[in-house]
Amino acid sequence: MYKNASKFNSSRIASVVFLVLGIPSVLISLIGILSIIGAGDIPDYIILPIIMFIASVIMIIAAIATLRIAGVASYVAWAFEKNSDGIVPMDTILGKKGKSKGSSYERLILKAHAKGYFIKVAYNSTERVFELSDRIEEAGDYEKRFIGINCPNCGAPLKIREGSSLVCPTCGSEVKA
Repeated sequence: MYKNASKFNSSRIASVVFLVLGIPSVLISLIGILSIIGAGDIPDYIILPIIMFIASVIMIIAAIATLRIAGVASYVAWAFEKNSDGIVPMDTILGKKGKSKGSSYERLILKAHAKGYFIKVAYNSTERVFELSDRIEEAGDYEKRFIGINCPNCGAPLKIREGSSLVCPTCGSEVKA
C-alpha cells in the first residue's frame, strides 16, 4: 500500500541493465588497456578504453546505489505495512535494523522517500516520524500538491508538499516549503 511499485520495478530493471552492460564493458576496456600497454609504446588512442572503463565503473556504481536504495525502501515499506497507528518513528525503523540516528542507513531512507519510493507517506523532520496515509488524509495534508524547489543550502532539486518540511537527502539540512 505504501510502496510505489512502478518506481521499484523501473529501478530494479534499470539497475540490472546497467550491471549487465557495465560488467562486460569494464572487462573489455580493461583487456584493451592492458593489451595496448603490453604492446610497448603507448599510442594516443589509449584514451578510448580508459574512458570506456571509467564510464562503465560509474554505471556499475550507479546500479549498485540504486539497488541499495530500493532494498532499504523495500524494508521500510514493509515496516509501514506492519504499523497500525499511522505514525512510524525513524528511530523504530533504525532500531529494528540495529542502526543509529544520523547513520548512512537513515540517509538512504530519506533519499528513498525523496525519490518517490513511497506513496501516501510524509516525513515530519521535526518529530522524525513518517506519517502514513490515514493520518495524512485526516489532517488534510494529503490534498496539498507537491512543488519543486531547490535546497537553499546545497541547491539539490527536491519535491515537497506545500506547507511541509523535509530533510534534504543530499546535505541533511531542513527545508520548508
